[in-house]
Amino acid sequence: ASAATVTGQFSGTLGAPVGAGSGIVFSGAGSNQLLWGTSGGSNSLTINPNTINETIANNWAGSFLLGTLTWNNQSTTNGGGTWTSTANIAVDYSAPTDLPPVVDGFNLTVHQTTDPTSLTGWNEFTGLNPDDISGLVVSGASFGGIPLNLGANLSIIGYYAALVNAGTAGWSTNGLSSTYDTTSGLWVNREGNTSVLGIYANVLSGNDPAVVPLPAAAWLFGSALFGLVAVARRKAALA
Repeated sequence: ASAATVTGQFSGTLGAPVGAGSGIVFSGAGSNQLLWGTSGGSNSLTINPNTINETIANNWAGSFLLGTLTWNNQSTTNGGGTWTSTANIAVDYSAPTDLPPVVDGFNLTVHQTTDPTSLTGWNEFTGLNPDDISGLVVSGASFGGIPLNLGANLSIIGYYAALVNAGTAGWSTNGLSSTYDTTSGLWVNREGNTSVLGIYANVLSGNDPAVVPLPAAAWLFGSALFGLVAVARRKAALA
């Protein structure tokens, strides 16, 4: 059997912010890029549209990239404190089987610190005043859950997120670039840095003999055999 190709689209939109402090300016709500900060929109979170096209070999298990999110984080005097938004991310598989698109909503909480004008450049240089986004927990329950049969003996058996590009670290010994925690979904990014987070799918080729389910007849035979063993044990116990 030949290898199979997984194709589809990755896309998304970002909802209007809720609960932000006064002074902060937003634009782009309802699109794939939300900007905030000063009137120039110095910070942004972008769900990057992506065309999925992955060839999966037979007897193989691994992962492939569905798409990415890019967070450009800059120092701003209009921090806005802590506010929330919703990232609606869609995965639409078109081959081997054309499946209905699945949209998953991630409730994001953004903590954007306010920087005094005198420290905006310093904080970007050192990396000592990072900001964070929480709520991006990607798991097997995401995008409609698993396992997902794609056809052609391929199944999606998991989803996860990981940094594709952490950016550059600040000058300070304590200055980070960016980090992401897979369990909590906490994404931390220093000011003056651009971080890229990838969302991945775990895929399994069903041609692997180790993972091919037994035929129905084999399951029935196994169930009957187990029943005979259980009866024999009960008779022995009564003897």
